[in-house]
Amino acid sequence: MGVGGREFRGRPVTGPRPAADRLGSAAPPALVLLAGRSRAHDVRRVAAGAGRALPGARIVTLPGVGHHALPELRSAELERELTGFLAG
Repeated sequence: MGVGGREFRGRPVTGPRPAADRLGSAAPPALVLLAGRSRAHDVRRVAAGAGRALPGARIVTLPGVGHHALPELRSAELERELTGFLAG
């Protein structure tokens, strides 16, 4: 989402959370990228929950950006994290 995403003032619609007991059995490596200024969720809570549900996951919070603007404003960091994760 481009510039309009940064101006979003409504409450985002989110889907149901995956069941933690089902995530724990996931064997593949996991990367959790979080937008540090997201309004959709509490970043610290999501990071902590992901760490509990996905032991060994790489959890990265990119500061200073909301989740809609993440690809536009933090594209270099996003690309670096994704490329590093996929290469590993």
